[in-house]
Amino acid sequence: MNNKGFTLVELIGVMVILIIITAIAVPNISSTVERNKAKKNEEANKSLEYAVELYFSDHKSARDKDNCWIDINEELVKGRYIMKDEITTTDKYAI
Repeated sequence: MNNKGFTLVELIGVMVILIIITAIAVPNISSTVERNKAKKNEEANKSLEYAVELYFSDHKSARDKDNCWIDINEELVKGRYIMKDEITTTDKYAI
């Protein structure tokens, strides 16, 4: 007999192996993505803090206020202390 093809058992075996590989790979990939997002947010926050420090070094009178809020769009972006892409989820920054 000239059998050309795979049996049902062979196909199911391959599918089981692919499912096992997928079950192992997906959690690893998703945790890597989450770590990268957290790292990106941390770097953006450091960049924002540095921009605020630069802003206050140029505008020393603004630091004298007790409770100071910087409007990021007005002060930091337009003053070219930070680029718009570096801003995280907030538009105001408390000092």
